[in-house]
Amino acid sequence: PEHGSLGGSATGLLPIRRRQLAQETGFELLDTGAMYRAYAWLDLNYMYGESLSENISKHRFDFDMSTGKMKVTCDGRDITEEIRNLEVTAHVSKVAADANVRRIAVSQQQEFIAKELSKGKSVILEGRDIGTTVLPNASIKFFLTASPLKRAERRAAEIDGDVSEIAKSIGERD
Repeated sequence: PEHGSLGGSATGLLPIRRRQLAQETGFELLDTGAMYRAYAWLDLNYMYGESLSENISKHRFDFDMSTGKMKVTCDGRDITEEIRNLEVTAHVSKVAADANVRRIAVSQQQEFIAKELSKGKSVILEGRDIGTTVLPNASIKFFLTASPLKRAERRAAEIDGDVSEIAKSIGERD
């Protein structure tokens, strides 16, 4: 089994392409951005005064790619669609900037890799810092780029949002 990374500003440019890449190579794909979106969703909906990292540890998140499309659940509740809304999109960069949250995410990503490799499966992780932090010794690395406008157009089509509003958010995040 092998492990690889898919990184760069355009990793989310064409969701169907990344699924095709995984299917054609036989790799399991983990969209790590969905992890941070799930944590942002939790922060927006279920914060009770403790730190987000403490709150994350009190909930069970599952990230399932077995159907070819990422399914995200929190404590058994399917939040796949909810994590793609504009409110979560606007909040996710703040959550991803939290060093404690990043440590949790990296640990969960590495657990995912170990679990899949132990089953004899090859894996590829998509997202920021994968090739440098999560999988620095990945056997395969892809790095894709796209302009902020192209990224905004793709995200707007995905969530039926406003391109200019999303482009502004991307510019602030980058």
